[in-house]
Amino acid sequence: MKVNYINGNMKKKIILVGPFVGELYWEYFRFAPYVFKKNINNYPLVVLSRLDRYDIYGERCCEFIPLNIDGDSINKFGECFRMTGMLHQKYYEIVSAFKLEMDKKYNVITHFFPPFKKPDFTNKKYYPLSKRLFEYLPRKENDEAILKFLKDIKKPIILLAPRYRKNFKRNWPYWQKLYNKIYDSKWDEKFEFVICGKENEYVSDKYNRFKDINQIPINDNISLFGLLLSLMKYVKLTIGSQSAIPNISLLNKVKAIEWGNQKHLHTVTYNIYNTPVIFFNSPNFDIDMIKIFDTISIELNNILRNKTI
Repeated sequence: MKVNYINGNMKKKIILVGPFVGELYWEYFRFAPYVFKKNINNYPLVVLSRLDRYDIYGERCCEFIPLNIDGDSINKFGECFRMTGMLHQKYYEIVSAFKLEMDKKYNVITHFFPPFKKPDFTNKKYYPLSKRLFEYLPRKENDEAILKFLKDIKKPIILLAPRYRKNFKRNWPYWQKLYNKIYDSKWDEKFEFVICGKENEYVSDKYNRFKDINQIPINDNISLFGLLLSLMKYVKLTIGSQSAIPNISLLNKVKAIEWGNQKHLHTVTYNIYNTPVIFFNSPNFDIDMIKIFDTISIELNNILRNKTI
């Protein structure tokens, strides 16, 4: 039997994970749960991914290495399992260099990284649903930060997910109008609205009238994604166009109001727990703001009457 040593000591057995350069939800819903399921011996993970995704892996992770890619979220974007504008050769160079470097430090039991080439990088069933484990363990510091953020709040919490990307066809143009309508209607007197989104990729309220998850200072022990997962424990309803956060809401059994052009995908395929969801078909992502607001009002009244959770 081969025994690996480093500096006279036996190397720690680990599972190597990454690099992951693709979309957030493809990592959260497809790739990471597959790693969890396959790791039957619960070896600690060493992960190479974007820093804000640390808590997808959370307490399973013994070392997290931030992945920094020139042009990320500027002229390169996640595209399913891969990244637009990144050459195959470049990706596999990162894979090889990561494995080579970690072999010096650890006893690598196995190495998981997602497919990059066609057609697999767009294959939603590349990792079968039966071979995924949806049990996330964000670091406890995220829970502590969220409890502090929500301190003294007695109102039900409503999550707003205003995704926005520069030159992105799926941007909904009415978020500020919806904020104004919510404020003018005084719904904020009965509910605590919390805006959630990745920095530079969401629409904040220009009048700063609602709580924003980005108001929480980030440190080495928490991540924006970890905060989102912790916040989900307290949310009564999530609102947003089809995107990662409403899908994460459904995976956490929190009802959502969504709109977009892929109803079955976002209400059935991703909704493995059959969480209640209201979905409006809007091929151009331009659904009328009043229609969304009226639907929100109905759901908020139902919450107040304890007809929904």
